[in-house]
Amino acid sequence: PQLIQKRHMYIAQPPLYRIGGRNFEEYIHTEREMNEIILKLGTQSMKLFKLQKKKKEDIAQKKFEKLIECLIEFEKLILGLEKKGIAIQEYLDAINEKKKKYPLYRIVVNNKIIFAYDDEELTTYQDEEPSVLEIFESYRIKEIGEELKSAGISLKDYLPSKEDKFLLGHQTTDTEITCKSLKEVLGVVRNEATKGMHIQRYKGLGEMNPSQLWESTMDPQRRTLIEVTLEDAVEADRIFTILMGEHAAPRKDFIQANAHKVKNLDI
Repeated sequence: PQLIQKRHMYIAQPPLYRIGGRNFEEYIHTEREMNEIILKLGTQSMKLFKLQKKKKEDIAQKKFEKLIECLIEFEKLILGLEKKGIAIQEYLDAINEKKKKYPLYRIVVNNKIIFAYDDEELTTYQDEEPSVLEIFESYRIKEIGEELKSAGISLKDYLPSKEDKFLLGHQTTDTEITCKSLKEVLGVVRNEATKGMHIQRYKGLGEMNPSQLWESTMDPQRRTLIEVTLEDAVEADRIFTILMGEHAAPRKDFIQANAHKVKNLDI
Protein backbone atom coordinates (compact mmCIF):
# COMPACT_ATOMS: atom_id res chain seq x y z
CA PRO A 1 0.00 0.00 0.00
CA GLN A 2 2.85 2.41 0.81
CA LEU A 3 4.34 2.02 -2.66
CA ILE A 4 0.98 2.88 -4.20
CA GLN A 5 0.15 5.71 -1.81
CA LYS A 6 3.53 7.33 -2.49
CA ARG A 7 2.89 6.93 -6.22
CA HIS A 8 5.90 4.72 -6.86
CA MET A 9 4.14 1.87 -8.68
CA TYR A 10 3.70 1.75 -12.46
CA ILE A 11 2.72 -0.92 -14.96
CA ALA A 12 4.25 -1.14 -18.42
CA GLN A 13 1.39 -1.37 -20.91
CA PRO A 14 1.93 -3.87 -23.75
CA PRO A 15 0.35 -3.18 -27.14
CA LEU A 16 -2.86 -4.77 -28.34
CA TYR A 17 -2.02 -4.51 -32.06
CA ARG A 18 0.97 -4.20 -34.35
CA ILE A 19 0.14 -2.63 -37.69
CA GLY A 20 2.43 -2.07 -40.61
CA GLY A 21 2.65 -1.31 -44.29
CA ARG A 22 5.35 -0.93 -46.87
CA ASN A 23 7.02 2.04 -45.16
CA PHE A 24 5.81 2.03 -41.56
CA GLU A 25 5.21 -0.02 -38.43
CA GLU A 26 3.30 1.04 -35.33
CA TYR A 27 2.15 -0.46 -32.06
CA ILE A 28 -1.42 0.23 -30.92
CA HIS A 29 -2.15 -0.05 -27.21
CA THR A 30 -5.94 0.12 -27.03
CA GLU A 31 -9.03 -0.86 -28.97
CA ARG A 32 -10.01 2.82 -29.02
CA GLU A 33 -6.76 3.77 -30.80
CA MET A 34 -7.34 1.05 -33.38
CA ASN A 35 -10.89 2.20 -33.99
CA GLU A 36 -9.70 5.79 -34.43
CA ILE A 37 -7.25 4.64 -37.12
CA ILE A 38 -9.99 2.74 -38.96
CA LEU A 39 -12.29 5.75 -38.63
CA LYS A 40 -9.68 8.18 -39.97
CA LEU A 41 -8.25 6.08 -42.80
CA GLY A 42 -11.57 4.57 -43.82
CA THR A 43 -13.58 7.78 -44.11
CA GLN A 44 -11.06 10.42 -45.22
CA SER A 45 -11.38 9.60 -48.92
CA MET A 46 -14.98 8.36 -48.94
CA LYS A 47 -18.41 9.99 -49.03
CA LEU A 48 -21.63 8.39 -47.78
CA PHE A 49 -25.05 8.82 -49.34
CA LYS A 50 -28.41 7.47 -48.23
CA LEU A 51 -30.51 6.14 -51.10
CA GLN A 52 -34.20 7.05 -51.04
CA LYS A 53 -36.51 6.45 -54.01
CA LYS A 54 -33.63 6.66 -56.49
CA LYS A 55 -32.39 9.88 -54.88
CA LYS A 56 -29.07 10.36 -53.10
CA GLU A 57 -29.16 12.10 -49.74
CA ASP A 58 -25.73 13.41 -48.78
CA ILE A 59 -24.60 12.44 -45.27
CA ALA A 60 -22.38 15.13 -43.75
CA GLN A 61 -18.81 13.96 -43.15
CA LYS A 62 -18.98 14.46 -39.37
CA LYS A 63 -22.16 12.38 -39.23
CA PHE A 64 -20.52 9.75 -41.45
CA GLU A 65 -17.59 9.51 -39.03
CA LYS A 66 -19.94 9.30 -36.03
CA LEU A 67 -21.94 6.60 -37.79
CA ILE A 68 -18.85 4.43 -38.29
CA GLU A 69 -17.81 5.00 -34.68
CA CYS A 70 -21.24 3.85 -33.50
CA LEU A 71 -21.26 0.81 -35.80
CA ILE A 72 -17.87 -0.36 -34.54
CA GLU A 73 -19.22 -0.28 -30.98
CA PHE A 74 -22.53 -1.85 -32.00
CA GLU A 75 -20.63 -4.71 -33.62
CA LYS A 76 -19.09 -5.53 -30.22
CA LEU A 77 -22.46 -5.34 -28.48
CA ILE A 78 -23.86 -7.81 -31.01
CA LEU A 79 -21.30 -10.38 -29.84
CA GLY A 80 -22.73 -10.04 -26.34
CA LEU A 81 -26.26 -10.65 -27.64
CA GLU A 82 -25.22 -13.68 -29.66
CA LYS A 83 -23.41 -15.22 -26.69
CA LYS A 84 -26.72 -15.04 -24.84
CA GLY A 85 -28.46 -16.84 -27.69
CA ILE A 86 -30.25 -13.72 -28.96
CA ALA A 87 -30.30 -13.48 -32.75
CA ILE A 88 -29.58 -9.95 -33.96
CA GLN A 89 -32.52 -10.11 -36.41
CA GLU A 90 -35.09 -10.91 -33.69
CA TYR A 91 -33.57 -8.22 -31.45
CA LEU A 92 -33.74 -5.52 -34.14
CA ASP A 93 -37.30 -6.57 -35.03
CA ALA A 94 -38.31 -6.05 -31.39
CA ILE A 95 -37.10 -2.42 -31.29
CA ASN A 96 -39.86 0.19 -31.38
CA GLU A 97 -38.05 3.28 -32.67
CA LYS A 98 -41.08 5.55 -32.60
CA LYS A 99 -41.61 4.98 -28.88
CA LYS A 100 -37.85 4.71 -28.24
CA LYS A 101 -38.40 1.30 -26.65
CA TYR A 102 -35.62 -1.28 -26.75
CA PRO A 103 -36.02 -4.82 -25.34
CA LEU A 104 -34.55 -5.05 -21.84
CA TYR A 105 -35.57 -8.65 -21.08
CA ARG A 106 -35.84 -11.82 -23.13
CA ILE A 107 -38.51 -14.07 -21.64
CA VAL A 108 -39.37 -17.66 -22.47
CA VAL A 109 -42.92 -18.68 -21.54
CA ASN A 110 -44.24 -22.07 -22.63
CA ASN A 111 -41.40 -22.35 -25.16
CA LYS A 112 -42.37 -18.99 -26.64
CA ILE A 113 -39.84 -16.12 -26.81
CA ILE A 114 -41.14 -12.72 -25.68
CA PHE A 115 -39.30 -9.42 -25.26
CA ALA A 116 -40.18 -7.09 -22.39
CA TYR A 117 -39.23 -3.42 -22.42
CA ASP A 118 -39.22 -2.54 -18.71
CA ASP A 119 -39.63 -3.96 -15.20
CA GLU A 120 -43.35 -3.21 -15.14
CA GLU A 121 -43.98 -5.30 -18.23
CA LEU A 122 -41.76 -8.07 -16.83
CA THR A 123 -43.95 -8.39 -13.72
CA THR A 124 -46.99 -9.26 -15.87
CA TYR A 125 -45.37 -12.62 -16.67
CA GLN A 126 -44.31 -13.57 -13.13
CA ASP A 127 -47.31 -15.87 -12.51
CA GLU A 128 -46.22 -17.99 -15.49
CA GLU A 129 -42.76 -18.66 -13.98
CA PRO A 130 -40.85 -17.51 -17.06
CA SER A 131 -37.19 -17.97 -17.87
CA VAL A 132 -35.81 -14.41 -17.79
CA LEU A 133 -32.63 -13.04 -19.36
CA GLU A 134 -31.71 -9.39 -18.80
CA ILE A 135 -30.21 -7.67 -21.86
CA PHE A 136 -27.67 -5.28 -20.35
CA GLU A 137 -26.43 -4.34 -23.82
CA SER A 138 -29.72 -2.56 -24.53
CA TYR A 139 -28.74 0.47 -22.44
CA ARG A 140 -25.90 1.34 -24.81
CA ILE A 141 -27.65 0.08 -27.94
CA LYS A 142 -30.49 2.52 -27.27
CA GLU A 143 -27.99 5.41 -27.10
CA ILE A 144 -26.45 4.29 -30.40
CA GLY A 145 -29.88 3.96 -31.99
CA GLU A 146 -30.84 7.48 -30.97
CA GLU A 147 -27.50 8.79 -32.24
CA LEU A 148 -28.13 7.26 -35.67
CA LYS A 149 -31.72 8.46 -35.66
CA SER A 150 -30.51 12.05 -35.26
CA ALA A 151 -28.63 11.55 -38.55
CA GLY A 152 -31.77 10.20 -40.25
CA ILE A 153 -30.57 6.59 -40.19
CA SER A 154 -32.28 3.60 -38.58
CA LEU A 155 -30.40 0.96 -36.59
CA LYS A 156 -32.73 -1.57 -38.21
CA ASP A 157 -30.78 -0.97 -41.45
CA TYR A 158 -27.81 -2.81 -39.94
CA LEU A 159 -28.86 -6.06 -41.62
CA PRO A 160 -29.29 -6.46 -45.40
CA SER A 161 -32.51 -5.57 -47.20
CA LYS A 162 -33.60 -6.43 -50.73
CA GLU A 163 -32.84 -2.95 -52.01
CA ASP A 164 -29.72 -0.82 -51.93
CA LYS A 165 -29.87 1.54 -48.94
CA PHE A 166 -26.54 3.36 -49.09
CA LEU A 167 -23.90 4.45 -51.55
CA LEU A 168 -20.21 5.03 -50.85
CA GLY A 169 -18.31 7.27 -53.23
CA HIS A 170 -14.52 7.14 -53.39
CA GLN A 171 -13.32 10.70 -53.87
CA THR A 172 -9.90 9.83 -55.32
CA THR A 173 -10.92 7.10 -57.77
CA ASP A 174 -14.46 8.34 -58.55
CA THR A 175 -15.78 4.80 -57.99
CA GLU A 176 -19.09 4.07 -56.26
CA ILE A 177 -20.16 1.12 -54.14
CA THR A 178 -23.79 0.43 -53.25
CA CYS A 179 -24.63 -1.25 -49.94
CA LYS A 180 -27.77 -2.98 -48.76
CA SER A 181 -27.01 -2.52 -45.06
CA LEU A 182 -25.04 -0.57 -42.47
CA LYS A 183 -23.05 -3.74 -41.82
CA GLU A 184 -21.92 -3.68 -45.43
CA VAL A 185 -21.02 0.02 -45.16
CA LEU A 186 -18.81 -0.74 -42.17
CA GLY A 187 -17.16 -3.58 -44.07
CA VAL A 188 -16.30 -1.33 -47.02
CA VAL A 189 -14.90 1.38 -44.73
CA ARG A 190 -12.83 -1.19 -42.82
CA ASN A 191 -11.43 -2.62 -46.05
CA GLU A 192 -10.51 0.87 -47.23
CA ALA A 193 -8.75 1.63 -43.93
CA THR A 194 -6.73 -1.60 -43.87
CA LYS A 195 -5.88 -1.80 -47.57
CA GLY A 196 -2.21 -2.76 -47.90
CA MET A 197 -1.86 -2.93 -44.11
CA HIS A 198 -0.69 -5.89 -42.05
CA ILE A 199 -2.50 -6.21 -38.71
CA GLN A 200 -1.38 -8.47 -35.87
CA ARG A 201 -3.45 -8.71 -32.70
CA TYR A 202 -1.64 -9.78 -29.55
CA LYS A 203 -3.43 -11.94 -26.99
CA GLY A 204 -0.44 -12.10 -24.67
CA LEU A 205 3.22 -11.24 -24.29
CA GLY A 206 4.15 -14.77 -25.34
CA GLU A 207 3.17 -13.96 -28.93
CA MET A 208 5.98 -11.36 -29.20
CA ASN A 209 9.57 -12.12 -30.02
CA PRO A 210 12.21 -10.54 -27.70
CA SER A 211 12.89 -7.56 -29.97
CA GLN A 212 9.17 -6.71 -30.28
CA LEU A 213 8.71 -6.99 -26.51
CA TRP A 214 11.63 -4.61 -25.96
CA GLU A 215 10.64 -1.94 -28.45
CA SER A 216 6.93 -1.99 -27.60
CA THR A 217 6.85 -2.51 -23.83
CA MET A 218 10.26 -2.39 -22.14
CA ASP A 219 12.29 0.33 -23.87
CA PRO A 220 12.38 3.34 -21.46
CA GLN A 221 12.45 5.72 -24.42
CA ARG A 222 9.23 4.45 -25.98
CA ARG A 223 7.25 2.43 -23.45
CA THR A 224 3.85 3.45 -22.05
CA LEU A 225 3.53 3.42 -18.27
CA ILE A 226 0.30 3.40 -16.30
CA GLU A 227 0.39 4.72 -12.75
CA VAL A 228 -1.27 2.55 -10.10
CA THR A 229 -3.44 4.63 -7.75
CA LEU A 230 -5.53 3.77 -4.71
CA GLU A 231 -8.34 6.21 -3.92
CA ASP A 232 -10.17 4.14 -1.30
CA ALA A 233 -8.26 1.26 0.33
CA VAL A 234 -11.32 -0.06 2.19
CA GLU A 235 -13.48 -0.13 -0.96
CA ALA A 236 -10.65 -1.69 -2.97
CA ASP A 237 -10.30 -4.44 -0.37
CA ARG A 238 -14.06 -5.06 -0.42
CA ILE A 239 -14.18 -5.37 -4.21
CA PHE A 240 -11.10 -7.59 -4.25
CA THR A 241 -12.69 -9.90 -1.65
CA ILE A 242 -15.89 -10.14 -3.71
CA LEU A 243 -14.15 -10.88 -6.99
CA MET A 244 -11.29 -13.06 -5.72
CA GLY A 245 -12.82 -14.56 -2.56
CA GLU A 246 -13.89 -18.13 -1.91
CA HIS A 247 -17.64 -17.46 -2.15
CA ALA A 248 -19.16 -17.50 -5.64
CA ALA A 249 -22.57 -15.97 -4.84
CA PRO A 250 -21.32 -12.40 -4.06
CA ARG A 251 -19.18 -12.50 -7.20
CA LYS A 252 -22.15 -13.51 -9.34
CA ASP A 253 -24.34 -10.78 -7.82
CA PHE A 254 -21.64 -8.15 -8.45
CA ILE A 255 -21.22 -9.17 -12.10
CA GLN A 256 -24.96 -9.18 -12.75
CA ALA A 257 -25.40 -5.76 -11.12
CA ASN A 258 -22.53 -4.10 -12.99
CA ALA A 259 -22.37 -5.91 -16.34
CA HIS A 260 -24.21 -3.15 -18.20
CA LYS A 261 -21.58 -0.61 -17.13
CA VAL A 262 -18.73 -2.38 -18.92
CA LYS A 263 -17.25 -0.26 -21.73
CA ASN A 264 -14.18 -2.21 -22.81
CA LEU A 265 -14.57 -5.99 -22.69
CA ASP A 266 -11.98 -8.13 -24.47
CA ILE A 267 -13.54 -11.50 -25.32
